Amino acid sequence: MTLGELLRHIKEQHHLEVSSLFYGSAVLYDAGPAHQERLLLSVSDVVRKVTKADLPEDLHMLEMFPSFAEDEDCEVVPPIHYLL
Repeated sequence: MTLGELLRHIKEQHHLEVSSLFYGSAVLYDAGPAHQERLLLSVSDVVRKVTKADLPEDLHMLEMFPSFAEDEDCEVVPPIHYLL
């Protein structure tokens, strides 16, 4: 799954816009023009590209910070944890 497909899935299925995505302290995606090319890469490839390391075999998790797609002034949405 590409990063763009993951973000699109979250938007279509849950009506949430992901504004940033983290792997530990590494910023994998920030909703700005600087990270647009990462949307075409698989989620695993984005992690490898940003961290410059192979993914460990054990459990690893991404943390996303979303907001409601249709109303950004709405309640705060807790972070989403995505297990690779």
